[in-house]
Amino acid sequence: MKENLPVSINIPDRFFDEEVRSGYKVTEDVKKLWAVELDLLSEFDRVCQKHGIQYMACGGTLLGAIRHKGFIPWDDDIDIMMTYENYVKFRNVAKTEFTYPYFYQDGYTDKGSIRGHGQLRNSETTAIRKNEFGKKYPFNQGIFIDIFPLDNVPDDENEKILFMKENEKNRRRVIHISNVTYRYTRAVCSSMGKIKKSIFSLVHPLAMKLKLEEKYFRIYETNLHKYNDMKTEKAGITCLVVLNDRCFWETKDLCSELIYVPFEFLQIPVPVNYENILNHHYGNWHEYVIGKSTHGDLFIDVNNSYKKYL
Repeated sequence: MKENLPVSINIPDRFFDEEVRSGYKVTEDVKKLWAVELDLLSEFDRVCQKHGIQYMACGGTLLGAIRHKGFIPWDDDIDIMMTYENYVKFRNVAKTEFTYPYFYQDGYTDKGSIRGHGQLRNSETTAIRKNEFGKKYPFNQGIFIDIFPLDNVPDDENEKILFMKENEKNRRRVIHISNVTYRYTRAVCSSMGKIKKSIFSLVHPLAMKLKLEEKYFRIYETNLHKYNDMKTEKAGITCLVVLNDRCFWETKDLCSELIYVPFEFLQIPVPVNYENILNHHYGNWHEYVIGKSTHGDLFIDVNNSYKKYL
C-alpha cells in the first residue's frame, strides 16, 4: 500500500485495514490520509530533533494521543504548537531543511496563503477547500499538518478581548487585500460581473506594486506577538479565529516538562501537565461523543498533486 502514497515513512503491516475504533468506522481512505500526515509529522520531528527545537501536540492531536494513543477516530488532522521563540527558530531552518515533496508554508514563503501560523505540506497530494476549489489559488494546497506559535495574552480581560478583536480585524483586512493581489486569478475574474471585474483589474497592479499584502500581513503578525516580551499568566494560539478563552492556557502548564507518548506508530511530545490543558480546552474529555472530521470541508487526494486541479 505504501508504494501508492508519496511518503517516506515505514508504515506497519495492516495499518490501512478498515477497522472500528471507539464505535466509529475508520475507512481505508482515512488511513491513507493519516499516513500522509504521519509522514509529515515524522519529517517535522526530524528537523526539530536536529536543531533542538521543542514542540508539543495540541488540540485534537493532544486529546487523541492521551485518550486514543493516536488519532481521534473521526479526526483527520495533526496540530502542533511551540513557543514563539521555537517557532522563529523553526521557521528560519525550515527554508533549507525541507526538500520536495515537503514544503514549509506561511505568509512569507507562499504569498496568498495568509495564515498566522505555519503548515508543513506534501506537494504531491491535494487538500483544497471545497469552497475554493474552482478559484485556482496558486499557493501550495497539499495535505498538511498545522504548526501554531504560542503567544502571551494580556491578563486584563478587557484588554485581552480588544487584543483578539484587533487580530481578527487585521486578519480580515489581509484577506480582502489578497483578493486583489495573490488570490486574484483568472478563475476568480471569470465569476465577476463587468463592473467588479473592471475595478479589480485597475486595483490589482497598484496593490501588487505597493506590496500591500506583505505590508498588512506583517502588521497582522506583529500584533499577534506583541505581548511576548511581557510576563503573563496565560499564553495561547492567538491566530485562531476565537474570542473566547478555550485556546489560552496557563503559561506554567505550557512550559512544563515534555514527555513522549504513543501516537499511532510514532511517539509525540506532550506537556506533563496535559490534564490541565485538556480540562480547560474540552471540559470532560474522558467521555466523548462521536463527531465530524475537523477538515471535512476539504477535497482530498492522496495520490495526485494539487497542481492537477489548478
